[in-house]
Amino acid sequence: MQDILHHLLFHIGKVSMLLCLICQNLIFFADHLIIIYVSLPAVIMLCFQKLLLQCVFLEVICLTDDYKIILPTSISALKGSCVVIPCEFSIPDHEKYAESILGMWHFGNWEYVSHPDSSKVVTRFKKRTALIGDLQKHDCSLKIDEVKVDDTGPFCFRFDVPGIVKGSYSKHEVLIHITDSPDVPSINCLPELKAGVDLAVTCSVPHTCLTNPPIITWSYTNGTFAVYHNKTGNGAWQVYSVLKFIPLASDHKSRLTCTAKYWGGKQADASVLLNVTYRPKNVNIEYKESRVKEGASIDLRCASDSYPPASSYQWYNVIGDQTLRLPQTSATIYVQNVSRKSRAFFCTSQNSEGLTNSTTVRLNVEYKPEILSESACTLDITGQLTCQCIVDSIPPPEIEWRISGSNLNESNTGLKSFSINNRRGQQNTVTKVLQGWVPFTGILSCSATNTQGKASMSFKRPMSDLYIYIAIVVAAVLIIAIGAGLCRLRVKRNERKKHDPKIAFVNNYEQPKPERKTETQDDVMNDIYQNVQAFEVDEDIYVNVSANK
Repeated sequence: MQDILHHLLFHIGKVSMLLCLICQNLIFFADHLIIIYVSLPAVIMLCFQKLLLQCVFLEVICLTDDYKIILPTSISALKGSCVVIPCEFSIPDHEKYAESILGMWHFGNWEYVSHPDSSKVVTRFKKRTALIGDLQKHDCSLKIDEVKVDDTGPFCFRFDVPGIVKGSYSKHEVLIHITDSPDVPSINCLPELKAGVDLAVTCSVPHTCLTNPPIITWSYTNGTFAVYHNKTGNGAWQVYSVLKFIPLASDHKSRLTCTAKYWGGKQADASVLLNVTYRPKNVNIEYKESRVKEGASIDLRCASDSYPPASSYQWYNVIGDQTLRLPQTSATIYVQNVSRKSRAFFCTSQNSEGLTNSTTVRLNVEYKPEILSESACTLDITGQLTCQCIVDSIPPPEIEWRISGSNLNESNTGLKSFSINNRRGQQNTVTKVLQGWVPFTGILSCSATNTQGKASMSFKRPMSDLYIYIAIVVAAVLIIAIGAGLCRLRVKRNERKKHDPKIAFVNNYEQPKPERKTETQDDVMNDIYQNVQAFEVDEDIYVNVSANK
């Protein structure tokens, strides 16, 4: 019963729409009679054609308010890219007919640009359009790919519930505005950048192709990024890419670029200049002179790379193990009376971000040779002569050996010499060694010369190591002889105590026998002394006995 009632109402609606069409065409007929002076048959034929066309598409004009649609009146599209016309519609009993609803799009002249039957689509739109919306969910969105200059529209959506109802939303047409160049991306204003501090930068670009949005890439590759999409209305969208990275001092004055690549191949980019603040780096001391003569003066400059530029400096002089703070606080200082001992310097450079020390610079101070006191000659047990001439100088010296004022001829004497380069703390020494078995005759001297001057030293006749060895051996023999003599005396004393009766008589006294203990050298000497006394007593006893006889 409900279906019969629905069909009855549907046909009543058709009759009403037909009457509406007739009225519209009568008005059209009257307008043409008034405005254009043409023959009556021609006007009647024109009205008939218009009425016939509208009858074929009866539902186009007179849809009631129950048939709703939401879509933009105009939308932008990039030539060669794609565009999606957002569309949302509803009809009475939509859920009832949801599975059977068909959707199509057409021009105002009834040429189809999208249709379930692709054979009805006009040639220039074939394979370029698609109804991407889900009609069951009221979505009637249309995608046009490879947009051309003449794809301007107007476009109209039409629905069809076979055998029940169909209609076109002809009062809701969409125009497309075609652009030849893509929109330029936008980069948000950057805050103050600090080296080593996390930073987030956003790049965004509008588009109207939801299915294939622009792809945003960054020129900075050491960060991470995330992409977001935001609907701005009337079919337009905004894609955002948020780049997170830690700027470095090396990024200062570099350009950060984001590029938007659109579907179809076109692209646009935008860039910003990075101003990164960082503490001084690459701090070093600069000076023009590669060599400085001892006692001369020199200009030193504390150079650094920083942003903002360094605002204060401090200088230090390293002398041995001590570090002296100099009073100068400017970038350039004038150092007077440079010496080999005070030739090491370093500086600090400071700005609002911090301070940094330079490496210690040791000036190349040149000075005349100095022969060190460790220089000497020695003779080993075999009689080989070894002489060392140790010279401290910059630049390295030329060292010569002389005998009695004449240059040493190695080929004639059999002596050989060679050099050893060495560094002792802040000293730059060269050791000239002379070796050979030739007897030491004449006065041997060493002469050292460089561009700053010369120095010389004479060497005394060395004592051979043989004498030392002989003295050691003699001392050892004497010690052994003394020890042997002492032992012999002790043995004799013990033997006399054992065989002499006088000693036995003396032992008849009842005296406590002392405990025997280990004898030291002093004990031995005491024993010797006691033995001597004992011998004297024995002699007296012997004499007395003889007298009694």
